[in-house]
Amino acid sequence: MATCKTTIEQCVNDIDNWMVNNRLKLNQNKTELRLISSRHRSRPPLESLPIGNATIIPRPSTRNLGVIFDQCFNLEEHVKAICKSAHYHIRNIAKIRKNQNCGACFHHIKIG
Repeated sequence: MATCKTTIEQCVNDIDNWMVNNRLKLNQNKTELRLISSRHRSRPPLESLPIGNATIIPRPSTRNLGVIFDQCFNLEEHVKAICKSAHYHIRNIAKIRKNQNCGACFHHIKIG
């Protein structure tokens, strides 16, 4: 595990150096660490990963390009978030439904 951790640290440092050379900045405050493994195997013991001046701690789920990934890569957290968002928007449509005709409601559903 130590070799793997060292390799990851070196890779992130190389990315950081490349970004500095190209006048970009790696935002250490938004960097997240996610260990993905099979639910049938134990997860490797990785307590933290130093990146620049920050120490990144593994999280149970992380977001990348709007998709939430969890520890077993089964998208369970993402589905929960989508259902929660859909329920919120359906409740808002229901609140304004009594004040509008059917055509306007369908318009809100298609656009929103």
